[in-house]
Amino acid sequence: IFALPLLLIVIYKGKRLYSREIWSFLLKFNLPLLPHSVSAAILANVDKVMISAISGRAALAKYSVAHALGVGMTFVTGGLGSALQPWIMRKIEEGREERVARMSLRITALIALGALAILAVSPELLSILAPEVYGDALISVYPITLAAVAGFISSVASVGILHAEKTALLSLSAIVGAAVNIGGNFLLLPYSYNGAAFSFLAASLASMAVSLISAKRIMRASIVKALPSLGIFAGGAALAFLLYQLREALLPRIIALGIIGALAALLLLRLKKYVLEAPRCKS
Repeated sequence: IFALPLLLIVIYKGKRLYSREIWSFLLKFNLPLLPHSVSAAILANVDKVMISAISGRAALAKYSVAHALGVGMTFVTGGLGSALQPWIMRKIEEGREERVARMSLRITALIALGALAILAVSPELLSILAPEVYGDALISVYPITLAAVAGFISSVASVGILHAEKTALLSLSAIVGAAVNIGGNFLLLPYSYNGAAFSFLAASLASMAVSLISAKRIMRASIVKALPSLGIFAGGAALAFLLYQLREALLPRIIALGIIGALAALLLLRLKKYVLEAPRCKS
């Protein structure tokens, strides 16, 4: 309803409804993205559908609470990736891919610290959101939250793929992620509904891997420092495992939260200095 008047205004002011050159470009650019949209929708919803079918509604209710807690970081990284996209595009046009790689690495580390901060207090957050009987869903929060780190790395690499107009490769990464998610759910859900969270993490990692490989193949210079980024993810995963082991020990997690906060503050100051120096920086 709201879009129709805008469409009519655009058509009226454009004076021309059909341009073979423009329509050819739009179809060539956007049609390969249709599988990406479908696969993304599958990735976002298939876990709950399969849990309901295989494990039952009670398991779905528990998983949904854990998913709501863990997926918060994914919304943050998604918005951050969208906000950075124009800047990344501009830097690629200027031939300053190395600057994008350095900036994205710092932001990846900051996102990992944010994920760890959530995990440090996730037992308390889950107890606020749900009754004690939902406690066995806590383990699902960890892989779902960690998936945000992989998602951000993937989103940066995807901008380079989008800039090269190789949209079919974006669809490939989403299709691979959806396939891994579905396959993982079939394998793990018969044992526990929490398996869906690990399938989701595996799908995010698979999609990230395809995006990194695709971007490396088609770009003149990398905009993602793959090995350091993977190192950050691996370190975050190891610390997340440690936090899970400390889930019943409040004091060590409070100390860990303080350390995470201090590191994040130092990283933010470094990031701010890096941004302020940007106009004078040649690289």
